[in-house]
Amino acid sequence: MYSMKEDKQIELVQIVRPTDEERERILEIIEVSFKDTQMNKFIFGDDLATQRLFHLRKLGGAFDPDPSVHQDKQVEGCEIWVTKLGGEVQSVMVLIRPGQSRGDSRDKMEYERTALARLPEEKKDWIKNERKVLSKRAEQSAQFEIKQAFNLEIIATHPSARRHGLGTMLIRKLISLLTNEERHIWLTSTHDTAVEFYKKLGFNVVFEDVIHFGEEQGRFRAIAYELTSECTFVHADAQ
Repeated sequence: MYSMKEDKQIELVQIVRPTDEERERILEIIEVSFKDTQMNKFIFGDDLATQRLFHLRKLGGAFDPDPSVHQDKQVEGCEIWVTKLGGEVQSVMVLIRPGQSRGDSRDKMEYERTALARLPEEKKDWIKNERKVLSKRAEQSAQFEIKQAFNLEIIATHPSARRHGLGTMLIRKLISLLTNEERHIWLTSTHDTAVEFYKKLGFNVVFEDVIHFGEEQGRFRAIAYELTSECTFVHADAQ
């Protein structure tokens, strides 16, 4: 259990070649954080195996639990940052830098193909005609080139370590990576609590519309952050 008295022991670490313990813990944190979200329940139901493939399409082969797959592999096509307490991962952030792409990793593309093949046709159609259409509209509304922004793919904290600023620590690290040439962060979310978290850290909702999950509805938002002179104090704190 996380303790505020142990703040001085918190480490901020970039994962390049995960250990077995880091791999298992990062997968656990991501899976427990996303398995019950409205979108994931709609797409996957209780099919956690297919949901894991969708996570691996962002993480890559270095995080595949199969030793024959992850052996000698390192993170590619993204950056992965974590906070650690007492040597154990407590929160994780996956980001794509400007110029990087999931397409840089054959493993990630294969996970995506395999995961999509396992979904029912109606869920494939939903991803194509609802989720991707909204994403495209959001990108077209942006006032900057999305490929030249930092894309935030995943941020998650283990339930036992939440509400202690670990997610904020990761976001401040991300903000510290911005430069005058690469000054934007981009992400999308359908999770109300997450949206409020980003807004408190200076992000703005730049696109919003209804998203349909069968008979239920949610809100799809595109969220952006821009480095400006007014943000200098946040940027400096993040170093």
